[in-house]
Amino acid sequence: MAGGGDTPVIDEPLGPVTTPGVTEESTETVFKAVEVEPAPIGGIDNYYKFLGKRINYPTAAKEAGTQGNVILTFVVERDGSLTEIKALRDPGNGLAEEAIRVLKLAPHWTPGIQNGKKVRVQYTIPISFTLGEQ
Repeated sequence: MAGGGDTPVIDEPLGPVTTPGVTEESTETVFKAVEVEPAPIGGIDNYYKFLGKRINYPTAAKEAGTQGNVILTFVVERDGSLTEIKALRDPGNGLAEEAIRVLKLAPHWTPGIQNGKKVRVQYTIPISFTLGEQ
């Protein structure tokens, strides 16, 4: 910000931002925000139930008392499939690997929509691993 008074001065022009080489028609573009967000078929609550029924707490994590949130990122493709699944946060002892394994088994999602077209959308989801009373 430039200027010496209480009124802010914007040093850059305002207006639409264009990114060279990226067009609406590009099939490789991955959106982070869209007009209609992708969603699991049946809703997010049912999706978490699906994951919860299939996740097996890794033995190494149980023995070490490892708990916490695994944060996964992935791309919801135009056909609703999930690709490029990666862990952004991993408490260790196999928790991220187990979360990724189960996410790969998950059913397709409804894809994101931008300008009336199905598009690829990056999505992030937390999966909590908690040990009960022992």
